[in-house]
Amino acid sequence: MTEAIFDTEVIRLGSCAKEMLDENMIVLFGKEVPELVEDVSFIHSSNCLKAEPKKGDVLAIGETSFEIDDVGKLVYKNLSELGHCTIQFIKDESEEAILPGTILVRTDELPEIDVQTQVKIFKRD
Repeated sequence: MTEAIFDTEVIRLGSCAKEMLDENMIVLFGKEVPELVEDVSFIHSSNCLKAEPKKGDVLAIGETSFEIDDVGKLVYKNLSELGHCTIQFIKDESEEAILPGTILVRTDELPEIDVQTQVKIFKRD
């Protein structure tokens, strides 16, 4: 794999952030998280995004890696400006309408995520 285009670490959890995993999603937000969504967010340390994430790139959350199935049209803007995106985990092959700020991953496995978990995106070789 190539150099990470996004590399951050979870620094704190909103009070309901882990409950979002029960809904098969992770809400990432940078340090300047709005109060309205802080409770459901995994707050992380860096908004530095070196390139636009695309389908086929690799999302690594801790020790688990996933191939990105789709990327919403606002992910690059939101992630680089606000540190915000939603990662949605879909377990089947049904067509899922992707929301503009969402990274879609098809998997049966949900990642372990907590404070100090590394979140990275790699361009596919």
